[in-house]
Amino acid sequence: MNRKDALLATFIALTLTLGAISIFEYSQSTNPHKQTTSSQSSSESTACIITGQPGPFFLRVVSDSYQTPIYGAVVNATNKPMYCDGGPATSQTTLVFSTNSTERYSLDSGNNAGYSLVVNYSGQSYSFTADLRPISVTCATLYIPSGNTNVTILAGQTSCP
Repeated sequence: MNRKDALLATFIALTLTLGAISIFEYSQSTNPHKQTTSSQSSSESTACIITGQPGPFFLRVVSDSYQTPIYGAVVNATNKPMYCDGGPATSQTTLVFSTNSTERYSLDSGNNAGYSLVVNYSGQSYSFTADLRPISVTCATLYIPSGNTNVTILAGQTSCP
């Protein structure tokens, strides 16, 4: 085996290993395992452990024409909780806020699988969803008035470009 073949074989093995780790991490976040502990009163409690939590989630609402932040849009962001042991790992809540000159809004990603978003602006309503992935940043942008959306998931990142 020459040196080029050895390097190619090493590259392929490394790629397969990293792919297997990524699949394992994703499966753990969508089908988390549980850890059972016993207390002194001999009753049993179950704690859910979710490995591979999603990274940050950022929302942007911008003008089609100028790519600048929209001021005064009302955002209703409802989280979609991850499930653990047959139930939600966190409560489903809806965060309501108005946009201002902020470029990106950071929303809680812990124990969440995604968000359902409704944005109302100038008599129009825009709806879209954004999924979250383990160990990845999710960058969601709504363009007004077209209603176009862009949801980008970047593995291993902590901020949006």
